[in-house]
Amino acid sequence: MSSTNLQKRFLDAPFEDFATSLLPLYSGPQVTIRIGFASHEYILPKALLCKQSPYFAAAFEGNFKEGEDQSTTLEVIDGVGSTRSFQMLSQRLCLGRVVFGELTQRKASLLRSNSSDWQICAA
Repeated sequence: MSSTNLQKRFLDAPFEDFATSLLPLYSGPQVTIRIGFASHEYILPKALLCKQSPYFAAAFEGNFKEGEDQSTTLEVIDGVGSTRSFQMLSQRLCLGRVVFGELTQRKASLLRSNSSDWQICAA
């Protein structure tokens, strides 16, 4: 099920459907995801994360070290993987949307100075 479908089902579901099919995704075992040198750590519901992401399903349900430890560390890669990008991914996977918050003057000028970032953020 895509994040958009999950959000629609979540928002439109009668309580009986919510309680039996959606609520269990938010409870149960949790997994730990660290970004970079473990400076940022996130604990998320395993069932929801694995249902929404084939990558995390393979990591946490497969025969990998991550599956044994129920944790993983994601590498920070300039322009690709960062703490902020994982925060946005987490919101998308768990909520079906990303909440950006207010765009400060400094952030707006940084976005304008790098047009490729602007296109990504504006899309």
